[in-house]
Amino acid sequence: MILSDDERYSFVCNGFQGILIMNIENKTQPVLLSQQPLDGWAQSVISIFNQSYLLATQIEKGELVIINIEDLENPYIQSKLQFPDENSNSVCLTPDQKSAYFIGNKGLRQIPTSVNLIIHTQLQLQQTDKSGNSYFKDLSIGQSLLVGQTAQIFFIPLYIQVQVNIRNVFYYRNFQIQTLPNWITYIPQYNQLLIQVDKSGTFNNFSNEKKGENILILECLIQLNAQNFVTQNIKASVSQQIFSTLINQGYIDNQGFLTSKLDPKIDFYLDFFDDGSFSQSNVGTPNILLGFLFKAPQNSTIIQRILMKQV
Repeated sequence: MILSDDERYSFVCNGFQGILIMNIENKTQPVLLSQQPLDGWAQSVISIFNQSYLLATQIEKGELVIINIEDLENPYIQSKLQFPDENSNSVCLTPDQKSAYFIGNKGLRQIPTSVNLIIHTQLQLQQTDKSGNSYFKDLSIGQSLLVGQTAQIFFIPLYIQVQVNIRNVFYYRNFQIQTLPNWITYIPQYNQLLIQVDKSGTFNNFSNEKKGENILILECLIQLNAQNFVTQNIKASVSQQIFSTLINQGYIDNQGFLTSKLDPKIDFYLDFFDDGSFSQSNVGTPNILLGFLFKAPQNSTIIQRILMKQV
């Protein structure tokens, strides 16, 4: 069990009954506000992002789940994380809430919970003037798209010092990352989505979410350079060699972006010593380099939410 910051509410792991949300302002007569079932046994829970969400672990079935509690009386599961054949016993956040660590069947895992990248989303709705000409107008904050409407979205990286490549956009539905449905088209050269709003975007038979929420996941690549690997133990010359080796072995392309060869689901091993230009005496221990490699800018995931309603 954990308490809200103001100690007015409690969030209770209740086994196979899921997460209970209680109003405990009256300590002698607590009130059950809502209950969110999970796939398995609710084992532990923490709050994240100014207590707008809960991050819960599960055993017996399932692993990590994020619960939207912006409305305490109507929580719903926002997303799930599941590694094959694993459960999770406990989870914690770093003080800056940028990373989470959790214990699974195969040991300690780390996942990013935020990225140092801001994407401005410009959502526009197609309109028709009195002469029958079409144009696009910015959508108001909180306004929903209606079935049959046409819209476009532009994604604009902000405050960037290096190049950002939005490589792909995915559709998150039924707690699964999927390719975009046929009514959404991504045009990568313009960082643009075209949407012909379909009624399937208004249906939700897998969670308690009631706003017609559709989730898009942007896969963003941040450009690397030869100085990204410099630390107290790694000089600039060695950092350059690391960068060159990553390119030679296909982990980074010639523009400095990570390739699909670096798969987080596959054990990572970089053989520095197969590269004739790399001197073992300059490297020290490969473990130091590998540990730093995963601290360098990598793939970033940006989540965008749009609302759709049926007329």
